[in-house]
Amino acid sequence: MKLRTIVLVSLLAACGSKKEGPPADHGSGSASAAEAKPAKKPLTADFFGKAVAPPGALAPLKWNMPAADAAKAAPALFKMGDKPGYSLAEDPAIDGVSYGVEIDKDTKKISRLSVQLPAAGKDLVAKAWGAGKDAKDSIGKPRTFWFDPQAKWRAYAEQGFGDDVNLELRPYVPAAELLDSGLEANLGKTVADLRAKYPDTIVERSDAQAAADQKAVGDFAGKDLSKEVGAAKADVRLDFPPTEWGEFWTRIQTDWTDDGKLDDVWFDLPYEAYQPAKMEIYSLIEKKYGTGKPVKYLGEDALLFGTKAPWVIVTDDTIGKAWNVRLSSTKPD
Repeated sequence: MKLRTIVLVSLLAACGSKKEGPPADHGSGSASAAEAKPAKKPLTADFFGKAVAPPGALAPLKWNMPAADAAKAAPALFKMGDKPGYSLAEDPAIDGVSYGVEIDKDTKKISRLSVQLPAAGKDLVAKAWGAGKDAKDSIGKPRTFWFDPQAKWRAYAEQGFGDDVNLELRPYVPAAELLDSGLEANLGKTVADLRAKYPDTIVERSDAQAAADQKAVGDFAGKDLSKEVGAAKADVRLDFPPTEWGEFWTRIQTDWTDDGKLDDVWFDLPYEAYQPAKMEIYSLIEKKYGTGKPVKYLGEDALLFGTKAPWVIVTDDTIGKAWNVRLSSTKPD
């Protein structure tokens, strides 16, 4: 018993001394490094500058910049070299700020730029760029848009995860500028002409590619689309940046004559995101083409502008919420 008591007392004493003694010294290097690391600064309006453009560490990046070039321009943000993907990196100096860079899997070029901000971020953007325009996305989620028509940058802020704010940035083409871009001058031209004039925006699909795309859509829908709408054929289009209220791009679709000449082009000018835009865009159409004459086109109500080629046919796509503008060499029946 005496021996057991001595052992028990010794163990309790050891435990007590271990609990009450000073913490072990693992070296001062790690502690000093942690103390030396500067605290992050709060986000301010100055971060965004005076004009709509990619802020902070995104500033060196250009739209459609190849991934390899982006990696050299912003190595701290862009870590996947020339591989397709998405990179998200924190700002090393500003609290609550992260940058997103997305690379198109086919072109291996930048296709998305975004900044994640703390809850106060939207108010700070408005302080830097002005009030913006309150709009919505396709499912009614609120967005606030800002535009710089000179530099052709567009940004919108929307609620992110939790209290975060997501700021998306993308080049855009004003609707008025698209209408004045001279697309009608391409009527009667060949594919080779378009390749030479629009080398960075032309998209061509072969019969095989078109069929594969059609099959993929049909498989998703559970239908054989080739039996419903006919076999897909080779096509050509131009992919321009979106107009003010478009989502990703403005697609300039084309029709061709049997001898390979461009017969007509058509494109949409969306207005769903911002309801006042419907009449604003129509006013631009009238300013460009004059007063339209009510007609029927492909069974739909439409407006015909002009008295000679190029004929301009405008329809209101009430499902897609956009004005459809068609420029044609052939007068509609």
